[in-house]
Amino acid sequence: LVYYERVLKLYHEIDNKSGQMQTMLNMGLVHDKLHKWQDAITYYNKGLKLALELKNKEMTMAYYREMASTYGSLKNYVEAYTYSEKASDLKDSIFNENKSNVMAELQTKYDTEKKEREIRLQQAQLELKQAEISHLNTQKTALAFGFGIVLLLVSVVWWSVKQSKKKATHSRTL
Repeated sequence: LVYYERVLKLYHEIDNKSGQMQTMLNMGLVHDKLHKWQDAITYYNKGLKLALELKNKEMTMAYYREMASTYGSLKNYVEAYTYSEKASDLKDSIFNENKSNVMAELQTKYDTEKKEREIRLQQAQLELKQAEISHLNTQKTALAFGFGIVLLLVSVVWWSVKQSKKKATHSRTL
């Protein structure tokens, strides 16, 4: 107990309320084991005040449970029942919060995976469209090149025929 008192004093000096809260619970537990139930209740009340101030539900529940047990040891069953109910209600609240958090995390994970699947699908569709565009461009280029060659061949044949006719008319005139 002497060490807990020193630690509590140090926590108080450095304004570590979380440390004070935990130390007061431990001091209450020691007093409870020594059957100094009123002293235990005093430390539990001080620590409970800090737990409520810090909005630490787990520690608040621990204080409620210990206070219910200590009041039971004092044969004050009304207070024991009251704190037992508070602990039970808080346990349910913590459970529901945790369950809600888990559900929210699962929903977020599901939504994220769904978006990722949609993105992959859109990327695949985009790659397919790009492949189709590339294929069409290749076809257009090949068609233009083929048309150019045909035009060149027709021009060469036409020029050749024209040159042949010129030679033929020129040789006839001679």
